[in-house]
Amino acid sequence: MQTAQISRQKYDIISWITKLEDKKLINKLHKEATSQNDEVIHLSPAQLEMIRMSEEDIKNGRIVSEEELEKRDAKWLY
Repeated sequence: MQTAQISRQKYDIISWITKLEDKKLINKLHKEATSQNDEVIHLSPAQLEMIRMSEEDIKNGRIVSEEELEKRDAKWLY
């Protein structure tokens, strides 16, 4: 998703929240926004290897911008 689109979505959410009057929903949103997630995520050996390979790709400059990826996706999908 493009940065401009994400920024717009964030703005829309903020705008929606400022108009909220449902106290229960406001409390739920506040609790979610301020809670700390101490959940430990356990990764499989295959997932750890994929992360290692990704870090190696980044280190060696084997990366593609989001914009380029979207162009490639559009070509492939259509």
